[in-house]
Amino acid sequence: MTFSRLLILAVVVVASACETKTEGGISAVVDFTRVDRGRACIRVAVVDLASVGSQPERFVAHDVDVSDRELTGSITVGIVRNPEWTDGVEVRASLHRNTCATVPEAVESARATFELNSVKQLRLVLRQSPFDGGAGGGAAGGDAGGSAGGSAAGGSAAGGSAAGGSAAGGSAAGGSAAGGSAAGG
Repeated sequence: MTFSRLLILAVVVVASACETKTEGGISAVVDFTRVDRGRACIRVAVVDLASVGSQPERFVAHDVDVSDRELTGSITVGIVRNPEWTDGVEVRASLHRNTCATVPEAVESARATFELNSVKQLRLVLRQSPFDGGAGGGAAGGDAGGSAGGSAAGGSAAGGSAAGGSAAGGSAAGGSAAGGSAAGG
């Protein structure tokens, strides 16, 4: 080999060795379906796998207000590796009414490992049940049903009947047209 070919080969080897290496990343795509247009929040928490189940877990949470969005949609959260963590993480997505400080109504999780020079995509799906949040609807449905039923029945036992405060009051019917109907249920 000539000196010039050796020099070119040395430059190529050094250049490839100096190539920038990135820690990699994770793109968490969360598809969601909500049942009403009230306030809502999606939390995407990233937990170091080495700490799962321990107290406290090492995690970072990203909260996204989805109140002004359509009832069905998706959000994407980019996740970078915390240099103090292991390469494995658990990604947890949760859908909450009002704020992310409330109890989640839908939860899904998946695990991933960071790899150099690549971005992994995780897809998580959150579906809010029409029956979530029924406890509050049951109280309101029971009160309204009992009052309306009592008036319509002239104060008879039907006013406080099972129809006024039944499990139906706590279901999706509690907040629907049926909850405010003349039947009181």
